[in-house]
Amino acid sequence: MSQPWSLRTLTPLEASSPRAIDADTPAITARPDPLPWVKRRLLPMLAALTVAVGLATLGVPLLHDGFPAGHDLTAHLTYTYLFDRALWSGQFPVRWTQGVRIGDTQPLFSFYQPGFYYAVQVVHLAVPSLATSMKLAVLALWAAGTAFMFRWRWRVRRGWMAPSLGAVVFATSPYLLLDVNVRAAYPELAAIVCAVGVLWAIARLCRAPGPGPAAWLAVLLAGALVSHLPAALIFCPVFVARTVADVAASRDRRRALAWCAFGVLVAAGLSAFYVLPALGERHLVQMSALTRDYFDYRNHFVEPSQWFRFTWGYGPSLRGSADRMSFQIGIVQWLVIAVAIGCGVVAMRRRRLRSADRDLLFWLAVIVLALFMMTAASAPVWRALPPLAYLQFPWRFLMLVAVACGCLATNLLARLRPRPTQALVATGATLLAIVASQQQRTPSRYVPQAETDIDHPVWGETDAARKLAFVEPGYYPAGTGDLDAAHPPPILSTRWTTSDTGARVTLRAFADHRIALDVHSAAGTDLALASRTSPAWRVTIDGRETITSFEPPHGFTRVRVPSGWHVVEAELHQTTLERVADASTALGTFLLGVMVVAGRVTKRENEPTTG
Repeated sequence: MSQPWSLRTLTPLEASSPRAIDADTPAITARPDPLPWVKRRLLPMLAALTVAVGLATLGVPLLHDGFPAGHDLTAHLTYTYLFDRALWSGQFPVRWTQGVRIGDTQPLFSFYQPGFYYAVQVVHLAVPSLATSMKLAVLALWAAGTAFMFRWRWRVRRGWMAPSLGAVVFATSPYLLLDVNVRAAYPELAAIVCAVGVLWAIARLCRAPGPGPAAWLAVLLAGALVSHLPAALIFCPVFVARTVADVAASRDRRRALAWCAFGVLVAAGLSAFYVLPALGERHLVQMSALTRDYFDYRNHFVEPSQWFRFTWGYGPSLRGSADRMSFQIGIVQWLVIAVAIGCGVVAMRRRRLRSADRDLLFWLAVIVLALFMMTAASAPVWRALPPLAYLQFPWRFLMLVAVACGCLATNLLARLRPRPTQALVATGATLLAIVASQQQRTPSRYVPQAETDIDHPVWGETDAARKLAFVEPGYYPAGTGDLDAAHPPPILSTRWTTSDTGARVTLRAFADHRIALDVHSAAGTDLALASRTSPAWRVTIDGRETITSFEPPHGFTRVRVPSGWHVVEAELHQTTLERVADASTALGTFLLGVMVVAGRVTKRENEPTTG
């Protein structure tokens, strides 16, 4: 039988060492590890492969020929089509749309977040198909959010395995899968991605203050604002708290705080083209429709038992606990929270908290806040802060839980020092996440490609488009009539009508933001345009602005045209606030360019030179 250790004689130097108990004592040397390659190489490789495959499976539903059916899919197909048509007809920034159905005209993208649709257009520059660009934009955003989570937490916890697990826990969180495969809430997904990027940018900026990191902060914060204002509002307390914490930990607090403030200022400028009109001109549309009836937040509080209900559903959110969609936290996420609570209790017993302990306690506090804001117990807070009503659904706070659990997973795995142990835990947790999310990664059905062919130049005129097309009444101009069952939107076959049956009207030009007509009438006629009246529109006859009125109950624009031949033009103009907003965005873009150039110069100056 071989002995587990070997004997050798100590050298004089070793014998004089304090570690030497006796010069005649035989030294014990450990037997070489028989499987060093398995522990040091194979297990980490297995963990990396498992993480890569697990993340890759998330995008499979979007690779199908048809679209995964979702609550808001028809809205985003319609809006992507309208946005593309308005943009390429010369309207920039896109604000007003002539809907798929004649008469569904509204300042849609002045109030509904346009960020996702600009992202689709960026992809569309390289991909000919608009529908495919929409799918690829969702995949790219999902991947970007995962990458931001990895980079952010890798800087906090060195080594790739801990942040990889954090990225997996975040990307496979039930709420993100709900957004993609059940709700089709693509703008909200874009905002969550940008929010994770903002947290990464804040940490990076506070670690190395300068124009380059501040530029990242400005772009990502602006992206969150233009993608989904409700999500940005939810993340706002976390942004502030992380900025305070990271600035306090910075080696150069004053510069870090100054650059953070400047980055936020530039972000405000970049996003002003949308944010200022959306907030300052709400009175111009029927915005109250977005906070009443079904959209009243009081109908959508979550019962705590629903966090532990691991069944999946594809239906709507209902009052009480009878919801037909899932608001679970997730099996892996609950395991992470449970272990984090245990580590937090141990940490609190210490006299002095370490940096990792403070990070863990911070994200546990974020989860507690999010869970509280989802329940009816938080109703007094919602009543005290009226802007929260525009969140519509208190369960949106689950997005904070998704981000917090990713951060906690990184924190916990980093506490396991042996690399093989980290690899085993990362592999096991990823496999569990894949198995637990199997149904969540499966859409209820796919909408056939023939019904979603928004690449067709005249898709808006097809029967499928008229059947699927979505319009939100809350964005109709104010004062154009009540939007109720008594006055449903009309089904029109022409974009204008005249009171004189003998009048001749010829179309000169048509776009979402402009219509020009040649009108001839022997005795004069009342011309009604199937476009809802708004202060942003100006109507001219032969180049001279004229007085308009609107036809009740739908508020279509009416103008009196004199006898004879005349050119009637209706064109969208900027409001005063829109001019200020666009100027602010132009200034923000200029400042961003200066920051990028300054960041490049600073980086070159800090690079070591060789001679």
